[in-house]
Amino acid sequence: MIRNILKQLWNRRDSNIWICIELLLVSIFLWILIHQFLLHCRSFNRPMGFDITNTYLIQLSEQSRTSDKYITPEESGSNREEDLINILARIRQVEGVEELSVSSCARPYCPCNGTAPVSAIHGKDTLTFFPYIRWVSPEYFRVFRIKKADGQTIAGQSQKLPYFVLSQNLADSLKISFNDSVSQGYPRKYPVEVCTDIRYAETWPDIFNAYSVTSERNLIGAKDICIRLKDGLTAQQQQAIWEKISAACRVNNFFLFYKEPYDKIRKEYISTLTDELKAEAWYAVFLIINMLMGIVGTFWLQTQQRRTEIGIRIVAGATKKSLFAQFIGEGILLLSSIFLLTIVIQLNLWHLEIISVDNWQSFVCDMLATWIVLAMTIILGIWYPARQAMKVNPADVLHEE
Repeated sequence: MIRNILKQLWNRRDSNIWICIELLLVSIFLWILIHQFLLHCRSFNRPMGFDITNTYLIQLSEQSRTSDKYITPEESGSNREEDLINILARIRQVEGVEELSVSSCARPYCPCNGTAPVSAIHGKDTLTFFPYIRWVSPEYFRVFRIKKADGQTIAGQSQKLPYFVLSQNLADSLKISFNDSVSQGYPRKYPVEVCTDIRYAETWPDIFNAYSVTSERNLIGAKDICIRLKDGLTAQQQQAIWEKISAACRVNNFFLFYKEPYDKIRKEYISTLTDELKAEAWYAVFLIINMLMGIVGTFWLQTQQRRTEIGIRIVAGATKKSLFAQFIGEGILLLSSIFLLTIVIQLNLWHLEIISVDNWQSFVCDMLATWIVLAMTIILGIWYPARQAMKVNPADVLHEE
């Protein structure tokens, strides 16, 4: 049957050449649209490298010097730094608080980002990259449950401070191995731990991250105080815990200014990105519908023009099932032949880095999705007009001819 279909396609090559050109152009642009859509879907569903469940960002504030509640350093008997260290210790003692960390330019969905050189020396060779630098206390990795690549817990306070924790992709680029060290712009070397790859946001790829782990006292001026509450707490229990945390923060002039769950921070951060993606998605859907309507119309018109052929085949004893198989087979075989050329073109675009593809698996999946969409479109463009043509009396068709 395939041989017969190929013979029919060759006999109709003059009209099929324009259909082939249309299919080629549509398949290329349709693949690009589907690839971008699936790329965003895969990006949103990939692991972030951290866990924000039951985590909160808190900010402390101080009484104004003009306030009646203001306490002078002479009255308090302590300085600002000692008060902050005391507050952190008091919060940790609250039952229901799993962990607390202090950081700068490190919390998830943080708008603050800065890069700095990080180097690894291998004999006479020095590898240097410019990752995002995050300054964190050792507890940071337990607050956001950031693990090593093998799933083990990062050393934390058992490691001698200061030290660096590098994301896996950065460690691989620096060719870091066990017991290696790195330097940051000057000769001093730091011990290294390696964690999983960390992403900036759902729409971002994996980026190079370097966490400079130091003591809380060195980060005492940082504004990012992050808290993780224990799992399984009811709303009433959480409310009671926050009342205790608020009381723990009232030390001399300090008080709890606000708290914000990271689920809300994430939602606000990605809302702009998701709005842009939705606009792009609707634009892509509009283009896809227009392209597919063109394909449907082309095959619809071609099938309508073959009403006489359908009547002759029915008179010759062909069944409706065999006619459907013949026409749909022609459309699918024509698509598959052109699609091979589409694959070659996209592979060349990938090789020239004109388009970005994660890996072979995603390339094949996107190609398969494109072929399926086009195949269903061609079947729709053939099925209905062929069905209507088969209802016509063959004698009437032959009489018109």
